[in-house]
Amino acid sequence: MNSTESNEIERRIELLSRFVTERRLERLRLVAAARTGRITLVLEDVCNAFNATAVTRTCEGLGIHEMHIVENEHRFQLSPGVTQGAAKWLDMRRWRESGGGNTERCIDALHERGFRVVATSPHKAGYTPDSLPLDRPVAIIFGHEKSGVSERAVERSDNTLRIPMYGFVESFNITVSAGMCMSRLRTRLQEERPADAPFPAAFQRELVAKWLEWSVPRKVLESLDAAGSGE
Repeated sequence: MNSTESNEIERRIELLSRFVTERRLERLRLVAAARTGRITLVLEDVCNAFNATAVTRTCEGLGIHEMHIVENEHRFQLSPGVTQGAAKWLDMRRWRESGGGNTERCIDALHERGFRVVATSPHKAGYTPDSLPLDRPVAIIFGHEKSGVSERAVERSDNTLRIPMYGFVESFNITVSAGMCMSRLRTRLQEERPADAPFPAAFQRELVAKWLEWSVPRKVLESLDAAGSGE
């Protein structure tokens, strides 16, 4: 980001902050400061709207800013009554080109950005949420409620991850699994690499500016934009 763009964002924040309370503005700044891009989650062909929604809400609550939605066989849907608006605060990237291959495209894009991509599987001896290295950003793939992640996801990933089980059942529901993994990884990130966890200050300001726009009434925002353009 150059100085002109940075100054424009600061000007936008200053302008829009006049239309929210100090408490609201402080809340936006605190949440932006707690967001992380070091952990991201990939949902591959999750078909149950309640599960998709619950996982989305969990990610937002843990400050995980980015999610990837892979749609090869099933369309991703959210249940509005469950998210309580959580989805709008996240960067949700959808991979849904016709003809398939979305899993590969998603994983390849994450690799290009330096992520260690890890597919969850209760059947393979891989890392656990306690042992997975956090020396670089990680992307955790969760799959279809019944069949799990696809073989192509496992083959293209760097590693696998499992949750240790101590009972007769072999796996947890996806909402429980995602919650357990994301919570443990986020806690470890804060404890082991606290300097790496937050986004750069410039990106935090971008988030605050964007969230302020969502917090200001639409009519007020349109009026400000019209005045700024000289209309």
